[in-house]
Amino acid sequence: FLFIRRMRTMTKNKVKTKKKVNSYIKILLWMCLGGAIGAVVGLGTFAAEGNLQTAFADIRMWIGTHTVLLLAVLFVLSVVISIVCYRKGEGIVGQYLNSNDDEQQEELDRQYDFWGNIGMTGSTVLLYLSIAIFAFGLWGKGKEGAVQILIGAVFFLLAGAVCAIYQVATVKQIQKKDPMKHGDAADLRFQKDWIRSCDEVEKRVIYEASYKAYTVGRTLLLVAVCICILGEMYFGGCLTAIVMLTICNIVMTLVYSYHVNRLGKLGLNS
Repeated sequence: FLFIRRMRTMTKNKVKTKKKVNSYIKILLWMCLGGAIGAVVGLGTFAAEGNLQTAFADIRMWIGTHTVLLLAVLFVLSVVISIVCYRKGEGIVGQYLNSNDDEQQEELDRQYDFWGNIGMTGSTVLLYLSIAIFAFGLWGKGKEGAVQILIGAVFFLLAGAVCAIYQVATVKQIQKKDPMKHGDAADLRFQKDWIRSCDEVEKRVIYEASYKAYTVGRTLLLVAVCICILGEMYFGGCLTAIVMLTICNIVMTLVYSYHVNRLGKLGLNS
């Protein structure tokens, strides 16, 4: 018996040692692969530098010229998404409060989470896009562009106000459906108060989805740093950073939203 235990211990130690060695090799291989990909991308970028500069300059010019139109479109989209999602949620909350059937309430919960997820994610993404496009509108504008900047600022602020109002109203709507939820969306302590009022399953969904979004965001930010190093080759250093940060925020928001929806439907062990 002692001999068997000793052999098992030796086998486990060998396996652990082997795993450690393999881990070191794997990380080195990943680094080599990343370096190779970076070298290929870098050589391709330098080879196509002239075409890239022209293409991105045209994009920058087009966005800067149509800033007001784009911000107006984003404002309209934010209004439409906010109204549709809020009204859908309000109808579902009404059915939920008037129902005594557990199965029906569970189905209504799923429907409410679906529309709430679309509304929150959509309003956040539209807000990020509005910030980025407004930055393009400011870039390179002199006194002659003051009127355009002013009109763009109005649409930008309106879009931001609509998204903020919708999110505050949605929080109150959730509290109407579930009085156990606490917190004022306009309070700096809102996140802490809200988490404390969630049950254990809700907390696990939030934490797991947050971790998955973090892991994606960590890699994405590393790529963004590498792209920003070459920023002058594209939109210009400042605008490249704005574009990359906007993309990172949008991707992390979408990843978090996807995993919250997925975990809510399939369970935490999926």
